Amino acid sequence: MEWYYAVGDKQMGPVNDEDFKRLAAEGTIRPDTLVWCAGMDNWKPYREVTAASSPGIPTPTPTATNAGSTGSGTGAGTVVCRECGKIFPLEDVVKFGDSFVCGTCKPLYVQRMREGVGNTGFGAEISEDELLGRDYDVEIGEALSQGWESFKQNAGIMIGATVVVYAILFGLGIIPFVGGLIQWVINGAMLGGLWMVFIKCIRDQNTTIGDAFCGFGPRFTSLFATSLVTSLLSGICMLPAVIVFLVMVGVPVAMSGQTGSNLHLSTTAIIAVVAAGIPGAIVAVYLSVAWMFSIALVADKGLGFWNAMTISRKVVTKHWWATFGLMLVVGILSMIGVMACGVGVLVTAPVGLAALAWHYQRVFGDLAPETD
Repeated sequence: MEWYYAVGDKQMGPVNDEDFKRLAAEGTIRPDTLVWCAGMDNWKPYREVTAASSPGIPTPTPTATNAGSTGSGTGAGTVVCRECGKIFPLEDVVKFGDSFVCGTCKPLYVQRMREGVGNTGFGAEISEDELLGRDYDVEIGEALSQGWESFKQNAGIMIGATVVVYAILFGLGIIPFVGGLIQWVINGAMLGGLWMVFIKCIRDQNTTIGDAFCGFGPRFTSLFATSLVTSLLSGICMLPAVIVFLVMVGVPVAMSGQTGSNLHLSTTAIIAVVAAGIPGAIVAVYLSVAWMFSIALVADKGLGFWNAMTISRKVVTKHWWATFGLMLVVGILSMIGVMACGVGVLVTAPVGLAALAWHYQRVFGDLAPETD
């Protein structure tokens, strides 16, 4: 069973029963902490769902209290939004029956009610059609803020996993012939494992550096296919520019080498190469951004490679420019870390990856996973 709980104004989880019991024993989850799991209609204080027969492991009851149940842990007069799981003052929410919904989630909630969709609310799993049918916002500032908060709590794991993954990929890349081949084969699995480390940290789940290798399992083939196909299709976009370059530049260079004459590239050749390269580069950038969550969807949700690529593209395209902006900011952040004597990247790169993982969780987190 997976549990969600509220800390301050943030929803945390999911965590399994064992981790839930540990958090309760450590005092992270207090008697008045709001919790939720499948089988409960709404959020309830932890003390109301604790099973007397098994201390520390709660059992949901079929008659749940309102999502607006409050305790000192969340502040008097506050409620949990049924849709996003965030905590708001009473004056900032709208009540629908026994549920409370914030202003941001109200349009989506009303739409679902009209469509007769009953399985709504934070923690509920949705179908691919429901995911594609809803909208979202790209909150760059909030993503960076949440990424930083998660980094502060999981700095060692995030830094360690990032260093291990990229050290392996870089190290293989400098080994002639066989190294590049191995890198090509394991790239998807390594990046999928890295995604899972950050996603689990964002979800406040038990995470170790060893999770960076979780891609070497049942989902290895799909991760390999995702990495291979996205790279090939993005590379094909530049094929016209490569052909033009070989004809307009490569042939003259070869001829000058054979004849010993000086090489003179015409303005026409340069313009032709640039003209052929710009459209391909635009398409390649579009696809790279559109498919940025493909590997995460395979690693986290168990989707097939083509389905993951399709869902990522369709969802990202709704707000492509804003998503590109998020990626750009993360890239700039990493560059700043490199410029800071190279050491700063050990902070900026994990924070950027955590920001992307937070955005992924916000957009795709409630998508129902496929079984392996």
